[in-house]
Amino acid sequence: MSSTTQAIEAVTIAVATPIELRDYFLRLGAESTVVSPQEVHVRLVQTGEDDDSIADHLRHWVTRNGIPAMIGGSAQGPIGSDTYFLERPRLGDLLLRRGLITQEQLDEALAASRASGDLLGRVMIQRRFIFEDELARTVADQLDLPYVNLRVAGFDRSVAQMLPSHEGMRMAVLPIAVLGGRIRVVFADPSDEEAKAIARQHIGDFTLAVADLSDIELAWRALDPTCGFARTA
Repeated sequence: MSSTTQAIEAVTIAVATPIELRDYFLRLGAESTVVSPQEVHVRLVQTGEDDDSIADHLRHWVTRNGIPAMIGGSAQGPIGSDTYFLERPRLGDLLLRRGLITQEQLDEALAASRASGDLLGRVMIQRRFIFEDELARTVADQLDLPYVNLRVAGFDRSVAQMLPSHEGMRMAVLPIAVLGGRIRVVFADPSDEEAKAIARQHIGDFTLAVADLSDIELAWRALDPTCGFARTA
């Protein structure tokens, strides 16, 4: 596609919060209209090969807000978090896409992660397939999430203690602050659905951010020197 060629994309999105999603696409410059209590129609004009698609923008919004959505079709009944989700890229896919690891390294790390029960990101860092700062900043960039340097920003100990230390260490998750009435939670891997489910179980609604794995681990050791990595039953 040349820089002067325009492509028009139009889709209908099923979502439980149509007004919020409509306003998000309006801010992006798209045409966006609520067409039913659970549907938004979006029309986006793309002018270059590198322009994000509607699906790209929606993935960012779903990940940032934790609200499920689905492109195409009409939703039957209420949309619930167990029913409709836009598929999110997994950590290994993100790193492959950026050329930071090979398929062979990913396969090896996945096998080791499944065998040990340890996080994929930890395995890849331990095996020196990727540097830790590359991991965190790649995830933050690809998922359009804020990157937090915990050594600079610090964290609120009372907020962190909303999550059991053994779960936070195990899943590399740390609640760090209250911003705008919502808890901000940093993840080493925000594409990990189990980690997000555990955070929701203990915290409820939250906003996502990304931090370095070692910084999250250091924070938990400062809070609870006895917590370890082992998965609990």
